[in-house]
Amino acid sequence: MNFRKQSMIRCLWVASSVAICTGAYGQTEGTYTMNCQRAGVAALEPLGDRPGHAIRTSEYTCLNVGGPFDGAVTTGRSVIELDNDNAVMLVSTGIDRKAGAVGVWLDDLGQKVNVLKDADGKVTGLMGSGRGRYLMGGGTAAAVTGKTYVFSWKTTSINQFVISWKWE
Repeated sequence: MNFRKQSMIRCLWVASSVAICTGAYGQTEGTYTMNCQRAGVAALEPLGDRPGHAIRTSEYTCLNVGGPFDGAVTTGRSVIELDNDNAVMLVSTGIDRKAGAVGVWLDDLGQKVNVLKDADGKVTGLMGSGRGRYLMGGGTAAAVTGKTYVFSWKTTSINQFVISWKWE
């Protein structure tokens, strides 16, 4: 392939990439998904003030499907306070990364976590919902800085969960 033809192909690729990225980061409607798995869960840390009162931290990674970070990989960390069968997510934060774009987010504090049980009282999973905001966006995702979103999540199997979210 000659140099001129290679240059034309590169220009078309760059132009189509810019058009696709501009469209993706302008999306503010619809529900998007993050398919996640825990990368590490710390041991339950009893707080010592009463039985069943503890915190647990977990780290996770997600693959984003749809929305402004379609195809991005997310790394995140959460801290949950447990009080017997009651649980509250104290903080959850993370970074979305893909070629040419990055977003740093923080979920609002105090989200109730619902413990799911079967008829015999055995815990089968967890679910919750909340709000969050992008603290910053960089590269082609700079426009997400300051944007807020709502989300819901639910465990899907051991150490795996799915998050659905949309812009407010």
